[in-house]
Amino acid sequence: MLELVALVVLLLTGAVLTAPWWRRLALPDWLVRARQRHRPGVPVTSWLAALMVMGLCWLIGERRGVLGGLLLLLWVLAPLAALGVTGLWLRRPVTRRP
Repeated sequence: MLELVALVVLLLTGAVLTAPWWRRLALPDWLVRARQRHRPGVPVTSWLAALMVMGLCWLIGERRGVLGGLLLLLWVLAPLAALGVTGLWLRRPVTRRP
């Protein structure tokens, strides 16, 4: 149970720290086209990929040293990236004023 709480706290901290970067990020053209066509597969695919990466990290197991640090980094960055893609998907397009 403590591991789940630690993961949630780590993800929330990462989301708060990367929020300004996600807000400044311009939407890629493929994401804009997918949003216009109402293709919900983009956030779903990002979450499935994040779960697959997290599962692979879990299967490799807990390691010490550099490999353990990289696994933890992947364990945290995968859901953060999926959350970022979902946030970009849900974000309203910014209208540019001249």
